[in-house]
Amino acid sequence: MTQQKQLLFKMNLSNQNSIFTLKAINLKGQIIEKEFEQWDQTKCRFHKINIEIKFTQNNQIIYSKNEEILRIVKVHEVFENQQLFNNVDQIHYLSWQGQYDQNEKKEGKWVAFWNKNILKNIGGYFNNGQKRGQWRDLFLNYCDQSKVIETGVYYKNLRIGIWNYIFKDMKINGGLYNDDGYKQGKWIVLDERFFNYKQVTQNGEYNIYGMKVGRWDIMYKYVDKYGIKREYKQIGGGTYGQKGNQIKIGKWIELDEEFTFDKQVIYRGEYNEYGRKVGRWDIMFCKYGVTQDQQMQIYQKYKIQSIICVLVEVVYMIWKEIRKRQESGQNWMKVILQVLQIQKKQLIKVNTI
Repeated sequence: MTQQKQLLFKMNLSNQNSIFTLKAINLKGQIIEKEFEQWDQTKCRFHKINIEIKFTQNNQIIYSKNEEILRIVKVHEVFENQQLFNNVDQIHYLSWQGQYDQNEKKEGKWVAFWNKNILKNIGGYFNNGQKRGQWRDLFLNYCDQSKVIETGVYYKNLRIGIWNYIFKDMKINGGLYNDDGYKQGKWIVLDERFFNYKQVTQNGEYNIYGMKVGRWDIMYKYVDKYGIKREYKQIGGGTYGQKGNQIKIGKWIELDEEFTFDKQVIYRGEYNEYGRKVGRWDIMFCKYGVTQDQQMQIYQKYKIQSIICVLVEVVYMIWKEIRKRQESGQNWMKVILQVLQIQKKQLIKVNTI
């Protein structure tokens, strides 16, 4: 990888914008790599891939993968004010249309298009290159699987006041942006990979600087492949410190990044005062079709010692239970892990509950 590709490039997932906004200086001629979400139709879930982004001297942004150009975007404004796409579908299908003033700044009404079709009632107004007034914005990971809209008011390009989400014509309460454009107070925040089979929210509180503090709960609304829904129930969560650095402390229950209705995997353990995992962490799995009210099974345990951290990354599991009595009375369970990338079988010793 070249030195340019190794550029320390900080993408600011702002309180303000649903799509990543560049926060860097003099990007012309630079090449970076960014993780993008890609939908896997076979597994019915998202996964991450790396895509190269090149900022040319003639004001173009070129997205490419393995030297194949995916899209070229002509930039009228400076690169630092340009928003980047967040998933592969956005690269292929999303575009915005509107007018520029004589200084090449966005002006007047701007609307969004998806696969060359206008998205009804999406967009808002610019004044001197800044968003103003009532807007219906696209969710960070907006795509065919996650048609989520964010609604609220902009003032001088900052979100202010109450903002909410809309998913399948249903409103999901969000929270308040303060006058400085930071999330503040009680909020319901959608998971970045929120879609029909992963209706997960995080509920908690932000301080005046938009940092998570105190107790945060992870809520999950189960929807199976037949569209049968249940109410939101708490499935995880924990505590952030009060110093405003968003460090997790104490006991936490976290969801696997690829958590969905048919892969309900969570991690349960503890963080120390520095936000590092310590002690024993349990990986829990709820079988498909089992309600959240029923007990999960621990299928793997690992301990974080001073240096060595043993963690099982689960991609896909098929369970076969073979119980065998031993003198100690301990059960054995044979778990065949079909990991698509590894394709091997393992015999794992577990405690059953």
